[in-house]
Amino acid sequence: MHTPTNPDGTSLPPHSCDLIRQPVVPPPAQPPGLLSTRTAFILFAALIAGVIVGVLTHLSAGGLAAAALAGLAGGGVCIPALHGLIKH
Repeated sequence: MHTPTNPDGTSLPPHSCDLIRQPVVPPPAQPPGLLSTRTAFILFAALIAGVIVGVLTHLSAGGLAAAALAGLAGGGVCIPALHGLIKH
């Protein structure tokens, strides 16, 4: 009986033609990030708006505490407004 061989002369495993083909399984998807792109954009835009309001308040009023409070309030008001404007 003749043993089948590979081109390099090594012998093939028995029943090599009868190997069961396994289905190709795609790699698992990456877990979702902490924030969606929409949420990150809304928070970033609110941060920019709050900084602008704070800087303008500081330039007009001169008080650092008043500028910080105005910036926080401006950024806080922007979040629900941007949430309503930017749809899913």
